[in-house]
Amino acid sequence: MRQALAPLSAAVCIPVAVAVALVAGADWAPAAAGAALGLLYSLLELAATLLGSRGSFNRALAAGLGGMAVRMIVVLGALAAIGLTTTRQQTLVAILAFVGTFTVAFAVHMSVLPSLDGGGPTAPRRGGGSSDTGGDAPPRTRRSVRT
Repeated sequence: MRQALAPLSAAVCIPVAVAVALVAGADWAPAAAGAALGLLYSLLELAATLLGSRGSFNRALAAGLGGMAVRMIVVLGALAAIGLTTTRQQTLVAILAFVGTFTVAFAVHMSVLPSLDGGGPTAPRRGGGSSDTGGDAPPRTRRSVRT
């Protein structure tokens, strides 16, 4: 399911770039560059995930940390290059387009991933009981502690 996020991010890039360009009243090129950076970020994240999922724990850890560093260096370097070669307004438009694309992709990513506890707060418990162990174990009793 996670592999579907990069194409989804690609589908989000164009509307976000257009919306940012219209709201800011600027050229479409910086907005497209910022949205393309959002897509590049998603693709780099996908590459790090795929690389880390194949192999040992140490390889996964190295791929995760290395991927994080590469993503930050690439995006911040590209935004710095845009900032040095364009006007302030164009730089702001590129940053807003990147943040918009990143935010939408992140929101979709969080809604697609399962929660860590196997369900939300409204998920029904297995076994119908109310204990912490899933309903099948007898309830715990308090033992008196002698002092």
